[in-house]
Amino acid sequence: LLPLARIGFGLTVVSGLVLFMMQARTLAVMPLFFVKMGAVAIAVANTMIFHGGVFTSGGGWRHASPPPRRARVAAVVSLVCWTVALVCGRFLAYV
Repeated sequence: LLPLARIGFGLTVVSGLVLFMMQARTLAVMPLFFVKMGAVAIAVANTMIFHGGVFTSGGGWRHASPPPRRARVAAVVSLVCWTVALVCGRFLAYV
C-alpha cells in the first residue's frame, strides 16, 4: 500500500505544481497559500518520521491494545495537517 501512496503523492505534487504555475503571481502573495504549504510540509515530515521510526515496530503491536502514544500523536498530527491543507486549498478560490 505504501508504494501506491507514494505514487499518488507524486502525481499530486506534479498536478499541484502545474496549477501553481497557472496562478503563481496571485498565489505567491497569499498568506493562506503559505499556511497550506506549511501544513503539507509538516504532514510529509510527520509521515517520514512515522515510517522511519514509530512504524518500524508496527509488527509487534497487539490488535487488542491501543497503539503506542507516539503513533497516536502522529495520527492526530497527520489528520490535522491534511485537514488544514484541504480547507486552505478550498478557501484559496474565495480569497
